[in-house]
Amino acid sequence: MNLPNVITLSRIPLMFVIVGLMYYTWPGAATLAFLLFIGAAVGDWYDGYLARTRGLVSNFGKLMDAMADKIMVIGIVIALVDKHEIPVARADHAVPGVPRYRDAHGGGVQGRRCRG
Repeated sequence: MNLPNVITLSRIPLMFVIVGLMYYTWPGAATLAFLLFIGAAVGDWYDGYLARTRGLVSNFGKLMDAMADKIMVIGIVIALVDKHEIPVARADHAVPGVPRYRDAHGGGVQGRRCRG
């Protein structure tokens, strides 16, 4: 297990920390969640940079980097929908491929309105 892969894999538990912070009401929780999300994004760039510059690119790293990205986005979108920050009908556009799948199968996502 090389350093870029460790950085990649660390983004998965970090998503749970970010989502957990999204549900706290103490001052600074949302700011900390945002900063951790930015840190995850920088980590995403940095692990790829390290892997390419140090010749540590691996099939495992390529797969897990894409998986960690999707886990992060899906986890946060689910939390935003649950908190009624975004409606379900709009959430499908945050995850690549969902609108294409939905349209190809003739279905639509029945959205619920946000309580505001």
